Amino acid sequence: IAKREVGGWPMFGSLARLQGTIFVNRTNKRSMLASLEAMQARLIKGDMLVLFAEGTTHTGKSVLSFKSSFFAAAERSNTPVIPVTLIYQTQHGLPLTLRQRPDVAWYGEGTLIPHLWAILKSGPLDVKVIIHPPRNLANRKLLASQSQRLISAALAENLHAAPKMG
Repeated sequence: IAKREVGGWPMFGSLARLQGTIFVNRTNKRSMLASLEAMQARLIKGDMLVLFAEGTTHTGKSVLSFKSSFFAAAERSNTPVIPVTLIYQTQHGLPLTLRQRPDVAWYGEGTLIPHLWAILKSGPLDVKVIIHPPRNLANRKLLASQSQRLISAALAENLHAAPKMG
């Protein structure tokens, strides 16, 4: 699931279409409802969808409030939600500092290609992926808030813990 603008990006838009991305026009309520219906239909078919529930990008130092509207597709289709926490931990084997995290995160008005190029030039990054237990609740707002709290807690715990070198 991606914002409508991603569909027009060179290369990334084509790749997104090839993998069946649902593009969302966040400024048009009728379009948002159509996107929600498309998500629900895909979930009923058994497809897996990836949603970044914050609905925007930022520094990665914390978790922003989750937008609960698209959790309604999981609610309506009785599909479990699997929260996932992504934590950028090290670069060149050294722990990322809080000051370095905004260099890794893509947010604000920055342009994507120069940002990706800077990351590629800066060397290898280690990313910790935590897959949390599935959640299946009949209330989208509760599902969104519980998922947000779970991911926030995992991020905070891991940002303050020294990464294991190996």
